[in-house]
Amino acid sequence: MLKKMIDGKEYLIENGIYTPVVKQTSYEQMGGTYKMILLDKKFQVLVPNLEEEEIDLSRLNSWGRARMKYLEQEKEEFLKNLLMKGEVMEHLLFNSEGSRKILGDRKTQNDENYGINRKN
Repeated sequence: MLKKMIDGKEYLIENGIYTPVVKQTSYEQMGGTYKMILLDKKFQVLVPNLEEEEIDLSRLNSWGRARMKYLEQEKEEFLKNLLMKGEVMEHLLFNSEGSRKILGDRKTQNDENYGINRKN
């Protein structure tokens, strides 16, 4: 393992992954690491080493897909935090299931109110 100072911060480097010795940010405290990329063919920049979470919109109902669109358009920071933690699909599935339960309960209540028997 190699040690290197970059902008006054010490990193351990192994297989191209930079691990800060002193964890200053919440990302680093949660075990976050960095990788070096070449920017504009001139500059080397450290960027968070994130595995991209696979987001499968086909697993979501319309409410889950609408939630994703809302996060993308209105809550970018919250979405970034979910992406960093790998929790986007968990959040969207929770919202999909919650809406399914609420709508199912409402449908059952309406059936009872109108005397509809769907057990046939």
